[in-house]
Amino acid sequence: ICKAARAWQDVLLRLGASGPQTEQYLQGEWLGIPVRGWADLIVKVRGGRRLIVDYKLSNSGQRQKRMVRGHELQAGVYRAMAQDMDRSSGVDIVYFTMRDAVCLTDSKDREFADVPQWHRVNTDSAGVSRLAAARIRELQLLLREGSIRLNSKGDREWLDKECGITPHALDSSPLIELFMVQGEEQA
Repeated sequence: ICKAARAWQDVLLRLGASGPQTEQYLQGEWLGIPVRGWADLIVKVRGGRRLIVDYKLSNSGQRQKRMVRGHELQAGVYRAMAQDMDRSSGVDIVYFTMRDAVCLTDSKDREFADVPQWHRVNTDSAGVSRLAAARIRELQLLLREGSIRLNSKGDREWLDKECGITPHALDSSPLIELFMVQGEEQA
């Protein structure tokens, strides 16, 4: 934790961070769904941009893979909740992963390339959430039609290999396996 704290302090200094706001409540609408939550940190950096920072205890590997593959849902939700903020200067989402002290962002801004451990995922700002958002839209349509999609036996492997998501929810109860369908997903 001390090593991560020192690395994060160095990042903040190099970014020229000011006006930190911790545990900030945000709310908005994403895909027609009301969303709300707390940002670990909102900070203004050089150039007047604001960063919404989410601290992650993990390392960067899986999250970066998820971002590259378009399944990083949380960044899209944060971006929707940031709509009420002053957007004239721009708002970016940054994950700081404590185990390897890496900053992951989908920011288009190349200004922070001089910050060690700053990794910009090469995609547009909606790109890191594009496939996750499409999946949510698809499931919303099924629900509106009165259908509920059950998990299939292949979901665990698909989530892990294709999406970069560790399927912790599938392990939360032994009952989940009992309601999984064989083969392809079914509504």
